[in-house]
Amino acid sequence: MKIHDSRIGIEKTISMTINVLENDGIIAYPTDTIYGFGADVFSEIAINKIINLKNRNKKTPFSIIVPSKKYLFDKVILTDKIKAIINKFLPGAITIILPTKKNIFPDIFYSENLFVGYRIPNNDFCLQLTSKYDKPIITTSINLSGELPLNKIDNIINNYHDKIEVYIKDDELEKKSNPIGSTIIKVSEDDNVILIRSGAILFSDIIKCVE
Repeated sequence: MKIHDSRIGIEKTISMTINVLENDGIIAYPTDTIYGFGADVFSEIAINKIINLKNRNKKTPFSIIVPSKKYLFDKVILTDKIKAIINKFLPGAITIILPTKKNIFPDIFYSENLFVGYRIPNNDFCLQLTSKYDKPIITTSINLSGELPLNKIDNIINNYHDKIEVYIKDDELEKKSNPIGSTIIKVSEDDNVILIRSGAILFSDIIKCVE
């Protein structure tokens, strides 16, 4: 089983990764916070693979990485506050749960029939991958639901072996002994900003951005 470096031979690695995504495969890839399982958002086969790998409730929505801010602006129910947060903090270590237009993504990605969680990690591999793939991919921590995320590529391989088609190692993530996940916020239907989980970006900085 080969581990691919996120910085060496990146064009070849991205091409191979895209081929896996297009064929219902699963990847283990770096973000700007932790490693994640990835798959094509529109592949029901791949979605079910990740649900099984995580032993996850099928009704729990996944967040997604989108190719660009423009892509995001086109999909969400945009307000000035949402636009300000996106422009200020993306790409970055934040997951933003936003009111989203209907029937854009499969139902499993919506909570309350309206909200979808979005990321654009500030990680070169992620940015290049989504730019070239030009479709959203699933982002979710590599772990069984309820357990701590695995954040060393060797540990991930030992747990999942050939259940994941591509492993992408990132030296910066490997150096982190106690990585911090993304801050998760939600912008409600009435435009209130709610903290769901503390993380790498201070919630107070987010609130300052929209005051």
